[in-house]
Amino acid sequence: NSYLERLGRLIDIRKRFLDNAAHQLRTPLTALKTQLALAQRNVEPQQAGALLAAARQTTDDAVRLTEQLLAMTRVEHAREMHSPHRVDLVALAKRVTQEHLMRAHQLGDDLGLEVQVADCEVLGVDLLLHEALSNLIDNAIHHGPAGAHITVRVGQSWMEVEDDGPGIAPEHQAHVFERFYRAAPAGLTGSGLGLAIVKEIANQHGAQVHVRSPLRDGRGTAIRMSWPSH
Repeated sequence: NSYLERLGRLIDIRKRFLDNAAHQLRTPLTALKTQLALAQRNVEPQQAGALLAAARQTTDDAVRLTEQLLAMTRVEHAREMHSPHRVDLVALAKRVTQEHLMRAHQLGDDLGLEVQVADCEVLGVDLLLHEALSNLIDNAIHHGPAGAHITVRVGQSWMEVEDDGPGIAPEHQAHVFERFYRAAPAGLTGSGLGLAIVKEIANQHGAQVHVRSPLRDGRGTAIRMSWPSH
């Protein structure tokens, strides 16, 4: 019975991935095909250049979406693939922040780390917690304006990412952790999967994830992943 239950769950995960991939990738791939066809027929260099730039952006969006679909599927399979162990959130935060420094610098963002405790160990899977924090940082960079201030912070039994971007409107806050829900303004691309991945990882680790916005002067967002105090 245990084996059949596990097999059924894996089949459900595979079906969900295929359904999501087929539905979500159809739009950018159709747009890419149209943009390339127009560029091929267009003899005006300026217009052709604009179409190729749009095609490149569409390709980047499709790649990002594909990566996040695969990440979500890896997270859903995590129970069968990984055993939990002690993970130090301080060491994790230092490592993940360092990995994002170059991208943040290239965009003119100020990415920093604030540690409020010497160490903070939780029971979990390092690979998944890395994925969760990476998604929080990526979300802050992607949705914030150039030159944003982004802080990764670790405290007693929690870690969070805070930014001084435009914030999340109250009507969106209850839904931002749903799959494919997008609260971004028109014109800003995104898959709507980043925070859903964070939520799934939090659930698997017995943690809570919540958003605070705005933080000051009508702007800013902080998204925290926290564990129950023992």
